[in-house]
Amino acid sequence: MVASSDKRLLWHPRGENKFVVGSSSQITLYEWRPEAPEIRHTTSQHDLQHMKCFAWSPDPHFDDLIAVGLSTGKVDLMRLEATKRTRDGVLSSGPSVSIPVRSSRACNTLSFSRIDPNYLAVGLEKQRGDVWSGERWLRTDSTAATNTTGRFWAQN
Repeated sequence: MVASSDKRLLWHPRGENKFVVGSSSQITLYEWRPEAPEIRHTTSQHDLQHMKCFAWSPDPHFDDLIAVGLSTGKVDLMRLEATKRTRDGVLSSGPSVSIPVRSSRACNTLSFSRIDPNYLAVGLEKQRGDVWSGERWLRTDSTAATNTTGRFWAQN
């Protein structure tokens, strides 16, 4: 996805009635209720400046884990449904962690492994790429991504 007005839709990776729509600098999570029938806005993550692509993790322990690739080469991991409304009705930002930048090349594509969702492939400009393992990070904190240094991510 290019950082413009283009929109991309991803259905839930394990077939639940949820989908995300991403465009420009925002990702929005929706839930489809076929019995109602209605589509309900669940949450949004704004201010994703320089977003080029995103991927939804198929890990059953982290139903709302999204990876966002930026034009700077940085990859942010965030929990969408961890973004909740405060008492005064204002949305608060959900937790996130950044994978350390090894290159200033733009991140053009991301993909979580369907066999082992602890692995994230990162495709960068000019045929460069990395594979990151998040197993230690994912097993360390089941409530949210709280390690802002990316310390638990190891490059393979």
